Amino acid sequence: ALPDKQTVTTHYLPVPTAVPEVLVQNLTSSPEADSVPYGILAQRNDAYDAEILEKVEDLYIGGFEIQKKARKHLIQLEGESVQKFQERAKITSYVAFFSQIVDQFVSDVFVQPLSIKPAADSDNPNTPGSLPDKDYYPEFEKNADRRGTSFVDLMKETLRTALKHRRALVIVDAPDTGIGEPVPMSLAEEDAKGARRLYAYETPVSRLIDWKIDESSNRYVWAVLYDREQVRETPWSTKGPIRETFTIWTIDDGKGATANWARYVCAYKPEDPPQPDTLVKLEERGTTSFRRIPILKFELSHGLHVGNKVGPQAVEHWQRRSALIGAQNRSLVAIPFVKRGPQAPEVGGPIPADISADQGRGNRPVSTFNSKGYLELDAGDEFGFAEPEGRCYALVDAQLEKLREMMFQVVFQMAASVQRNNTTMGRSGASKQKDEDLTGRVLRALGHVVREFGVELFDLLSATRGEDTHWTPHGLDAYDSEDREALLEEAVGLDEIANAIPSETFHIAHARSIAEKLLKGAVDVETLATIVDELSDGIKAKHEIMDLKRDAEKEQILNPDPPDPMGGKGGAIPPIKKAMPPKAPTVGGKNGTRVPS
Repeated sequence: ALPDKQTVTTHYLPVPTAVPEVLVQNLTSSPEADSVPYGILAQRNDAYDAEILEKVEDLYIGGFEIQKKARKHLIQLEGESVQKFQERAKITSYVAFFSQIVDQFVSDVFVQPLSIKPAADSDNPNTPGSLPDKDYYPEFEKNADRRGTSFVDLMKETLRTALKHRRALVIVDAPDTGIGEPVPMSLAEEDAKGARRLYAYETPVSRLIDWKIDESSNRYVWAVLYDREQVRETPWSTKGPIRETFTIWTIDDGKGATANWARYVCAYKPEDPPQPDTLVKLEERGTTSFRRIPILKFELSHGLHVGNKVGPQAVEHWQRRSALIGAQNRSLVAIPFVKRGPQAPEVGGPIPADISADQGRGNRPVSTFNSKGYLELDAGDEFGFAEPEGRCYALVDAQLEKLREMMFQVVFQMAASVQRNNTTMGRSGASKQKDEDLTGRVLRALGHVVREFGVELFDLLSATRGEDTHWTPHGLDAYDSEDREALLEEAVGLDEIANAIPSETFHIAHARSIAEKLLKGAVDVETLATIVDELSDGIKAKHEIMDLKRDAEKEQILNPDPPDPMGGKGGAIPPIKKAMPPKAPTVGGKNGTRVPS
C-alpha cells in the first residue's frame, strides 16, 4: 500500500482560483498524465468548508490557540474603534464549554468496554468465536496504529472528531516492506515479511478535500487527500520551499477491483505560489491489495452532531462575554468631565469671574487635577466623572448564564450539568429520571454507530488479509439508568422470581441481565461470557433439583400411599417405640436394695 506516512503537517487548503475550461479539456484527454494542472488538483468538494472546520477545531482546543486568533473569531461592534477592538481582542478569554461537552460524551459512551470478536459459536450464543489469527488481532487491539494507540483509543478519538465535525476518517494501511523487494508468493511469505500486519490510524478530516461516494455501498469511489508542509532541514538552514501533496485514490472496475493511488507533489517558494495552469508532476503511484479505497468514513446523523448544535452558541457566548469584559474594563477608568458655567451674567445675577471668559478652561482642570490635585472653577462650573450605571452589564451577565445553560441543555436534555442551586431550573425527581433516560437514549445511539464502525474496520482487515470472518461487536449497548439498590434486591429475589415464572430459559436470561447491569463497564466480553456460563450451570442445577421436587410431589398426588390397616392416615406407618429394659427385682430394706444380676 502507501508508504508509511502518518504524521503530516496539515493545513487547510486555500480557496483556489477558477479553473479555466481549457484545463478541464486537456485533463479529460489524458487522465493518466504524469503531470496535472494545479487548478484541477486543488478543486474542492461543495461540502468541504475549511473555514468551518478550522473554527470548530479552535472552539474545541481553546486556550492560547484560539486567543491568538481572537480577531478572526470576534466581531468589531458598531461604533467601536479599531484601537478599542484590538485591545478587547487581546484581553478576552474563551471559556471552552464546547470541549467539556464533547469530552463528556466520549467519556460517557466508553464507560463500557468495547471489543470486536468473531461471531458466536453455534452451540453457545453467549461466547465469541475463535479468532482467525490469534496473534494478529490481539496485537491490533493493543496497538492499532503501530504507535501505541489501542483500538479502543482509536475509536474514542474517532468519535471525538465526529462529534466536532460530524464525520471522521480512519485510514487502513499495510507496512512498507521495501521498494524493489520481490512480491510475496504466499501468505506465509507475506506473514514472514510482515506485509499482512495491517494497521489503522485517524487522519484529519481537513485532508480530504474532494471525493465521490457510491450511494449504494456508502464507500468512496475516488478521494483526494491534501497535505501542506514547510520543513527546515537543518539547524543551520532556513525553512525550505512549501510542499503541497495531492494523493488521489481510485478503484478499478470489475470483479477483481483493487484500490490504486497516485501522489502529485508541488514545491514552490512562498513568494511564488502556483497558478491554476501550473503543472504538478506525478511523484509516485501504486496498486494495493485493498478491494475498496481504504479510507473509512465514520459519520453521525445531524441530530448527533454536537459541533453544529453547540458551536454557534459557543461563539455567541464568547462574543458577548468579550464585549461585556471590554466594556467593564473601559468603565473601570472613569472619564473626567467639566460642565462650564455661563460666560455672561444673568440679569440681576453676580458677575462671573474672569476665568469664565476663558474658552479653554474645560481643558485645564483635567491637567491641573492630575498634576496638583485641585481645580480652579467658577461658581457655576461643575466637575465630575462619567461612568455607566451598570444595568446593561447585569443584563448581559444574566444572558451569558442562560446561554451557558442552553449549551448544556441542547446536548444533555436538561441533564445534571445544569447548576443545582439555580432555583429557576428546579426539577422534580421524576423529571431528572426522565433526563437520564433521554441521555441514555443518545448514548445508545452513539454507541451503536461506534459498534457498527468497528465491525466495518475489522471486516476490511480480515477481507484484505484473505480471511472470511463474520465479526460481532460487544459493549457500548447498555446505558439505562438503573437504581443499584433495586438491582441488588432483584438479584437476591431471583429464586422467588424463578418460582413465580418456572422457566429455566427466563431464569438464565434474567440472571444474565442483572449481572450485566451490575458489572457494566467492569469486565470484558470474555470474562462476562465465563460468568454467564457459570450462571447457566448453576441455574440448570437448581432447576434439576426443582424438577425432582415437582416430580416427587406429582408422584405423591398420582400414587398416594395405601391406607393404614390400623386406622392411620394416608397409610402412614406409626413410629416404633424403643422397648424399655425390665426393672431388676429388689429385696429387703425400707428403701430397697438392688440385687446384682
